[in-house]
Amino acid sequence: MKTLLLTFFLLTGLNLFSQEKAGKIISYGEADSLFGSPDKILMISLTKLDDFIRLSDHLLINIVDEDIVILDKDRKALYPEEYQAKEDEVFHMYSSSVLKELLSRKQQDFISIELRKEVLTITNGNYTLEFGLLCPPYCTDD
Repeated sequence: MKTLLLTFFLLTGLNLFSQEKAGKIISYGEADSLFGSPDKILMISLTKLDDFIRLSDHLLINIVDEDIVILDKDRKALYPEEYQAKEDEVFHMYSSSVLKELLSRKQQDFISIELRKEVLTITNGNYTLEFGLLCPPYCTDD
């Protein structure tokens, strides 16, 4: 039921989350309540993620074969650099400005990239980023 409600919200409320502000920061407890506990957690250094944010105004993030994969807005691999994303491979797109806000909330050495059922979240301490856009179909146009 939560998945159905979330899908409805995302489909009807896309105007709330423009591509410029893809993603929303909520509390970790709210993320657990909405999406359940993480099934898988992988870590990335705050410094490395911050470096990628500086390279693109949107990042596309996913967990593929037990590894974090990060693409720029043009779907060019940033991490790992040798990764070749398929054209139809779905990633979670977040605006770099919202990611930067998440990183500034609490300084930790590592950030959690989490899979929660059908949702990918990014957590820094007690703050969790979600509500990214799925790319495809909602990719940047520029």
